[in-house]
Amino acid sequence: MTVEAFIDLIVERAEALSASDAMALKESVSAGNDRLIQAEKITDFWKQVNSFFSGEMMTQPLYKKTAARIIHIFMKDVLDLPDLDWQGAANLRDIYECRVCANAIAQVYERGIIPSRDNEAFGINDEMSDELIADAINKLFA
Repeated sequence: MTVEAFIDLIVERAEALSASDAMALKESVSAGNDRLIQAEKITDFWKQVNSFFSGEMMTQPLYKKTAARIIHIFMKDVLDLPDLDWQGAANLRDIYECRVCANAIAQVYERGIIPSRDNEAFGINDEMSDELIADAINKLFA
């Protein structure tokens, strides 16, 4: 899957949520958060991620570090989720190879959305398989 297709998949999934689904999602991920997923927030998310990636980058395969950045933006800007303290993520040796990605990687790892390759490395440059993508999307919208 390409970066652009992954972004589109998240947007389509978010837009498909009914009001009751959005309320359930809101309650499951952030107790007390009184905002529903709104079309304006989704549009802002789409614009923001598209500003980070050039046209050429959008056609590239989806790597774990890129998926983490995209999911993290969605969690912060659409779901209004605060960042968690790094616990296990701090022990992943490759997390520091991408300064721009480090916090995003830690956040998706700590929330169990994208697993590490093993106990020592996240696998930032591993390509996301279709199975891993589906699992991450399902966890994001669980």
